[in-house]
Amino acid sequence: MSNVDIRMEDARVYIATHAPYFLDAVLSLIPYETKEVGTFAVTPGMVMAYNPDYVLGLTDKQVATRIWHEVHHVLRESFTREICTDHDTRNLCQDLAINSSGKDGPWDFGPDGVLPARYGLPEGLTAEEYFALLPPSPQQPVKNGVCSGSCGGIAGNGDKEFEAKLDAKLSRSTMDKELLKKQVAHNIREHGRKAGKMPAGWEEWVEAILAPPKISWATKFRNVYRDNFSKISAGRDDYSLSRISKRTYAMEDGAIRPSLIQYAVEVGIILDTSASMDVEKQIRPALREARGVILQSGCDKVWFMQIDAALGVQPKRVSTRDLAALNINGRGGTDFRPAFEAAKKLKPQPRLLIYCTDGIGPAPEKKPKDFETIWCLMGEYVQVPATWGKVIYVES
Repeated sequence: MSNVDIRMEDARVYIATHAPYFLDAVLSLIPYETKEVGTFAVTPGMVMAYNPDYVLGLTDKQVATRIWHEVHHVLRESFTREICTDHDTRNLCQDLAINSSGKDGPWDFGPDGVLPARYGLPEGLTAEEYFALLPPSPQQPVKNGVCSGSCGGIAGNGDKEFEAKLDAKLSRSTMDKELLKKQVAHNIREHGRKAGKMPAGWEEWVEAILAPPKISWATKFRNVYRDNFSKISAGRDDYSLSRISKRTYAMEDGAIRPSLIQYAVEVGIILDTSASMDVEKQIRPALREARGVILQSGCDKVWFMQIDAALGVQPKRVSTRDLAALNINGRGGTDFRPAFEAAKKLKPQPRLLIYCTDGIGPAPEKKPKDFETIWCLMGEYVQVPATWGKVIYVES
């Protein structure tokens, strides 16, 4: 490891020790060493670019503070907050809000860090509130410093073209970022329970992130299912002599003519029966919802599979109406790959798979060409298992 790598690793250890609830976010940043930025910058896709010379000029504590600061820009969605049109002022307001939240913590902002007291402002406000209170044309602090109102990347400044290239090559998906925010919110809440109070300034953020969705998961599931079902159904009409056309009886030549028929779409339900899944609170409600939606689409029979680390029960064709009453077996670890291999061997082969899981386990790297997949993610701690397929978060 180079001296820069060692310094960055030591900084991560510092954050893990003093603010462990942010560690998932820190480790999700994609590090990119470059001299094309003066200090640090983080892109909308969570690529954290940093200048190695700048890093070597800081202490471990100062490097940790700057990584902590960039993580806050991601969690606070700095890139979507149009506080004002002036980049410098916008970034200054964001840095005042971030640094204020860590003023009494184990951080070292250095001489270039800005705090509300510099402008005679109170602590603990949002970036929008600081903008409303700032004097006209506020004096800008030290340039080219992190935590100083002149951060690059999603904070508002920096080389947009360079950052866009980084995201095109390395970035994390929007789904990954949303899932990360949920995980950090859970971490903060759990830390607050153990410590007796949450870290300062994060109570409202945690409640907003973990609040129930305005649109129920069931509604989203129905919409995604119907979209996938319609896509698979399109073009499945064909002519067959199994149904004789009415024109046959109207013509005098005696020729038998085929009629247009539509082939049914086969659906498969795959159940992750690993020990991390709650049968009564998560699995059965999801199966009840799936039952209703599938019946509405005209499928009265479906393939049903139970999988943990391996194929727990041989796939069987069951009545859609019986889904929520089936026995649940398994309760081991999780591996999603056996389910897709088993589905390929089924006859008739399903075209649409609904996988009920917490998402924790290995999945095929590439989208199986034979199936459309809906991942129904459920549980307190979930993760998106693959970059393909549609994802629904099931609220218990």
